[in-house]
Amino acid sequence: MDEMSSLPRGQEARALILAAEWLGVATLDSLEALRSFRRWSDLLSAGSHHMGEATIFTLCELRSGMAVVDDRKARNIGRREGIAVTGTLGLLGEACDAGRLSWPGAGGMLDALRATGARFPCSGSDFRDWYAAQSLMA
Repeated sequence: MDEMSSLPRGQEARALILAAEWLGVATLDSLEALRSFRRWSDLLSAGSHHMGEATIFTLCELRSGMAVVDDRKARNIGRREGIAVTGTLGLLGEACDAGRLSWPGAGGMLDALRATGARFPCSGSDFRDWYAAQSLMA
């Protein structure tokens, strides 16, 4: 939650994230978790830049989860090491393919993320075409 707490004040996204009831804090205080975190930090050459990714990969490794990571280098390392990884665009596209989200709704989310400074290779209005061009559509 440290990364979320450090988002600029006044941003609507910050308030929504911090208020989400389904979002919780996972502790990584077991010896196994600390060893895993150290390994992921080393693999990612984390310093302070990739601490979030190292934490997510640790949790996925320990709890058999899927990581949602937008940093390409980190995604590639995670996949190489056997972690199931997708990015935000993959997650949105998969939700559209499964009928859980409309393409215009996903585009609106993408534009909202871009408005907070997130960088993606397409705009919300171009998302469906971009997703199809990547051969990701079901």
